[in-house]
Amino acid sequence: MIRRGYQIVKPSPWPISSALGAFFLVSGLVSWMWKDLFPGGNQSVMFLSFGFMVLMSSMFFWMRDVVREGTYCGKHTTLTIRGLGIGMVVFLLSEVLFFISLFWAYFHAALGNLSQGQPWPHIGVWAPHPFGIPLLETCVLVTSGKSANWAKNSLLAGKLNETMVGLVFTIILGVYFTRLQLWEYYWLSYAIWDGVYGSCFYLLTGFHGLHVIIGTIFLFVTLLRVWWRHFSVGHHFGFTAAVWYWHFVDVVWIFVYLAIYCWGFWGSPF
Repeated sequence: MIRRGYQIVKPSPWPISSALGAFFLVSGLVSWMWKDLFPGGNQSVMFLSFGFMVLMSSMFFWMRDVVREGTYCGKHTTLTIRGLGIGMVVFLLSEVLFFISLFWAYFHAALGNLSQGQPWPHIGVWAPHPFGIPLLETCVLVTSGKSANWAKNSLLAGKLNETMVGLVFTIILGVYFTRLQLWEYYWLSYAIWDGVYGSCFYLLTGFHGLHVIIGTIFLFVTLLRVWWRHFSVGHHFGFTAAVWYWHFVDVVWIFVYLAIYCWGFWGSPF
């Protein structure tokens, strides 16, 4: 039976606790990056740890309540699911704007240097070769997008075993991508404080890597929910949202690869 109607959400403490956790997390990050303005003490580590624990706990219990409402209580009507879909689209659009701001900073610095006859990257900075580890990372993410689609199509066909195999394969590729990125960072000859190029490089690739980690966790939770039979052919928005997020990560990486690795390497003076 399809229920049609609105869901009246009960008061929840998780939005305000999530906001407080994010506040302490960002405060700790700022105090850690600007140690000269916040001398003495370990307030940065304390704020970071406390904010991270509060934020992760809030997210866990918030998602637990959403799963209960939709899976066990039957409160996710067709209108509710439509609203959740719109909310997910708006969230992804906000993420797009966030990455546009990072790309804007990168191209502003790069084109500014080139217009003044200066090299990009700066002299002394060797940009990674695009046909090395970055190309392997690209192949890994593109393949993971295909396996995520396979899992989604298998779910729609009612083949739960194939769905779980596709999700496991996607998660393994996501973990492997993170491992490749850490390996790449280990061998790079510059850090985030080595000029504008270093800052833009690590901000873009680092934030994308963070989104890959979040997406991998999202897919792992989805795998558990498939194992617990939370999804069906007609009830699977959580699965769909996870696949949308993973495809967003894939598309952003294509632009990162073209702008940072390909264009950045060909613009190198070396």
